[in-house]
Amino acid sequence: MDSEWPIQELIDLYASEAIRLPEMQRGYVWRKKQARDLLDSIYKGYPSGSILLWEIDETSYETRDAAIKIDEKSKQQVRYLLLDGQQRLTSLASMINGIPVEVKVGHRTKAEHIDVYFNLNHPDSTSSFEENIEDIDDDDDDLIDYEEKDVVDPEKLVFHQKSKKIENKKNWIPVTELFHSTVSEAVRKINKDDENYDKFLDRISDLHKVKDSYEYPIQIIPKTKNYMEVTEIFVRVNSSGARLRASDLALAQITSRWPGSLKNEFLPFRKACDDVNFVVNEGDMIKFLIAISVGKNKFELINKIPTQKLKENWPKTQKAIQYSLNFLKQNAYIETKEFLAAKFLLIPIGCFAKKVDYSLTDKMQKNLLRWFYAATMWGRYSRGATETALDEDLNAIYKNDDSIEQMIKNVLKASGRLEVKESDLQGVNVRNPFFVMSYVSAKTNHAKDWKTGLEISVQSFGKAFKNEYDHIFPQAKLQPFLEKKYDKSKTKSMVNDIGNICFLQKVPNIKKSDKLPEEYLPGVVENWGEEALSAQNITLDKSLWSLDMYEKFLEDRRQKIAGAINNLMNSLG
Repeated sequence: MDSEWPIQELIDLYASEAIRLPEMQRGYVWRKKQARDLLDSIYKGYPSGSILLWEIDETSYETRDAAIKIDEKSKQQVRYLLLDGQQRLTSLASMINGIPVEVKVGHRTKAEHIDVYFNLNHPDSTSSFEENIEDIDDDDDDLIDYEEKDVVDPEKLVFHQKSKKIENKKNWIPVTELFHSTVSEAVRKINKDDENYDKFLDRISDLHKVKDSYEYPIQIIPKTKNYMEVTEIFVRVNSSGARLRASDLALAQITSRWPGSLKNEFLPFRKACDDVNFVVNEGDMIKFLIAISVGKNKFELINKIPTQKLKENWPKTQKAIQYSLNFLKQNAYIETKEFLAAKFLLIPIGCFAKKVDYSLTDKMQKNLLRWFYAATMWGRYSRGATETALDEDLNAIYKNDDSIEQMIKNVLKASGRLEVKESDLQGVNVRNPFFVMSYVSAKTNHAKDWKTGLEISVQSFGKAFKNEYDHIFPQAKLQPFLEKKYDKSKTKSMVNDIGNICFLQKVPNIKKSDKLPEEYLPGVVENWGEEALSAQNITLDKSLWSLDMYEKFLEDRRQKIAGAINNLMNSLG
């Protein structure tokens, strides 16, 4: 059945739960930018896809909650399950009706509406925005609170997410405010003497047509189709459109065979992982489950594994994931998800531990740590054919007696060496895996904060004791000094170089402020001894603590960090 429905009608049905999400659906993952671009397309009358619904006359099917807050007063019986169009409907419901959207922000969940502003004074022919309404990783820390760096002047755009640049300008008005007003109410904000009054009036009228006149093509699957048939349709539609990842399609397939698995198994376990500051999403769990079940990792294998085998192996998978997270936090000093270079790294750890029934000898633990650090540094699962690399390592685990040794050889074969050189660290910043190893080496040396004496930890309790990545040479003085010699792009890289970053808690960091090392490091040595600096691989040579010796300081510290990492690796075997 095909028809066309106005946007407002769709939103009302969605907000009243007359339209719900089937269990196979993923969660809401769009950024504000994607919502903005959708609204821009609709305002201009461009096609924005169709909506795929499945008509049902019973509520026995497993469903999942939408990200929007449901209007309890207008709540209706479920009439349709939404198979395609969730991201668009959720975004439109928030922008047009002002409905809060539940999203993950870091390790928290919060609800807020998507603030998008309308430019009354936009050019008649607007410059092209970054047309990028596509899938993203739903593990990003902030899917709503995202402030993009403008690639074009906002004044050249029709819509823009809330920002300090535009929110106090008279020509920028929140779209939710405009949609909640009649056209006549909205135009009261415009000065009638403004030479653009008529143009602004027309534009507000055009915007109102978005919810009242713009109609989405609706395809409705009849209620005669069963869940398995609908799942197959869902998979085919999304595969052909390339809008879902393989993990999302695998989730759809597994929930069709195992009803209730998302609500009763995967989501509760995901929350448990969230509670210890690690995000292990449904796709990660399924890949881990496949690895535990058949010793391989590709999602397409899910249909070849009997449902009963998946159910039997799910508790084993949970235990393997739990071991992996504990190993990272307690043995490897990887305390949060931000320090995990690639989530695939969890799988070999858990699979090996399960293989030996979680009875690891001291040698096994050291070898496993050595492999983990080597795989982290040299991008084992973050450069190219990651699934092939993971299958190689799973093969080493299940088909070799010297499993870990073979996994280390796999890293060596790809990287060419395990030893770290000073040159490997040039231009490296906090987003690089080598930075993680810099932190690990400091933790291994029992580095302490220079005021409180507490050992550094990214999980310190309380805002005052939160560890920060601190510039040894302060940006305020270093940046202008370097700009006398180099262009800004190079100076920025030099300021944020791994050699200039140490770990301090918030209070002492604020206290030292913009002091140069030659001003504050003597006091650190006096109070805490030379080991306070050496633990963080900082030179004791005072001649390198001055601005004009900064480049020599960087080179020296990178050498020390490389040496500390190599010493750590050598101590493990």
